[in-house]
Amino acid sequence: MAEIENNKKIETEKLNISIKELEEEYKKKSDELQKEYDAKSKNLKIEREREVEEYNYKTKREREISNNKWEDEKNERENVLKAKELEINNLLTEAKTKVSDIQELENKVNEIPSLLSKEYDKGKKEATEELEKENKYSIELLKKDYQNIIDRQEDKIKTLKEELEKVNNLNLILQ
Repeated sequence: MAEIENNKKIETEKLNISIKELEEEYKKKSDELQKEYDAKSKNLKIEREREVEEYNYKTKREREISNNKWEDEKNERENVLKAKELEINNLLTEAKTKVSDIQELENKVNEIPSLLSKEYDKGKKEATEELEKENKYSIELLKKDYQNIIDRQEDKIKTLKEELEKVNNLNLILQ
């Protein structure tokens, strides 16, 4: 039994040594895990802070870009409105200066029927006079032409009478 007790003691000491080794290993592993946890926790905290900073920066940047875009669009719209306003003012000024021209043109347009009537009568009178003149010249020309034909015919008659008389005289002489 002493041997069993001795073996039990040796085994108990071995177990105690193993327990101490296991406890030391547990403590060492626990310390390592705690250090690893602390390091990962610190890294995660730093990463989260960095993400928050990036998010804040991106948000701020997007807002700036959006604001700049809005400002650009607003400036462009204002410029378009100013240009249209200037164009409208120029058109109004031009319209005001042309009122007298328009009034004058309206007066001329209102005078057109009487002018047309006058010009029609004038044209009719001139055409009538011209036609009468041409008709008169044509009649005179026809009269002169007719007179010339009559004169030529009379000349022919006279010439033929003279020839007939000569022929008659010759006939008388020949007889």
